[in-house]
Amino acid sequence: EEALYRGAESGTIVLLDKDKNETTDKNPACSIKSGKWIDPYTGKEITKSRSLDIDHIVPLSLANDSGADKWDSAKKQEFANDVDNNLLA
Repeated sequence: EEALYRGAESGTIVLLDKDKNETTDKNPACSIKSGKWIDPYTGKEITKSRSLDIDHIVPLSLANDSGADKWDSAKKQEFANDVDNNLLA
């Protein structure tokens, strides 16, 4: 959800609360209904969050082969979930 939220164009996100009511407040939101994302590879506009996958910019296997296999489990988890540097919608 965080990668979707951060990757959407500003002001386009429609959030849903626990009762599936639309909200603009991120605090009670449980999911993202829609927004506007631009595919960085094709330039295609995507508006349905369920149409998107979240991928690692650096595949975890590549990181592992490049030395991450020596990291402790906390550092591996931090790397795998880093929305600023490693996750792309």
